[in-house]
Amino acid sequence: MAISLHSSSCKRKIYLLSLTENQVTTAHRLHVSQSTVSRVKQILSSVEETEEYA
Repeated sequence: MAISLHSSSCKRKIYLLSLTENQVTTAHRLHVSQSTVSRVKQILSSVEETEEYA
């Protein structure tokens, strides 16, 4: 079962998992590609920074 990236909760799950384990493990566990994990990390880390300074 593939995870839809249109769901913000799925993005959050990928991001939170990727903070505690490496991208390969996260990608394998959630059945997504490593590039997806890195893209989500980039998107959400920039969002987190934006929210901090807002």
